[in-house]
Amino acid sequence: TLDLRGNRLAKLPPEIGRLAALEKLRVGVNRLTSLPPQFGQLGNLKMLDVQYNRIRTLPRELGQAAKLECLALDCNQIETVPDAFCHLNHLRVLGLNLNPVKHFPRSGLSAHEVGLVGNRLDPSDLSRLSAQHTDLAAPGCSWTAPSAQVEETEYRIYNTILEGDGDVVCSLSTRSDCS
Repeated sequence: TLDLRGNRLAKLPPEIGRLAALEKLRVGVNRLTSLPPQFGQLGNLKMLDVQYNRIRTLPRELGQAAKLECLALDCNQIETVPDAFCHLNHLRVLGLNLNPVKHFPRSGLSAHEVGLVGNRLDPSDLSRLSAQHTDLAAPGCSWTAPSAQVEETEYRIYNTILEGDGDVVCSLSTRSDCS
């Protein structure tokens, strides 16, 4: 585990790709605007937290991180999810809440849960999701409390993802977390 949260980092060095044994990387709450393409070389990476940064684009090489299970991209400026993310066969949870997402991969994702609250996706894009659980809100809206249809356990964990104590929670209470 490498925890670099809250360090005002503006950039990660390309040498990060040399950390072959790295399984968890937390770089949330920084000033990152992009991720180096060398992230694709992190073959053992299971959890990546880049929440609360300024990331606009994601490297397609991240789709080569074959063991990635939890990808927390909430609260950035991401408009496009690369088509290469369809190769993330072990991805369980993808957090894209509060991003201006306009484009989703053409062939969908294998993630069990996808958070898309506060997005700009066209409803036709949503039909490509193969997720078992998807949190959505009207395109372009700001995050508000989940609807009354969401169970209390879902609300608590969902709220933790967006406002929690800094730990990335991967899923609903029926599944394990990423910590």
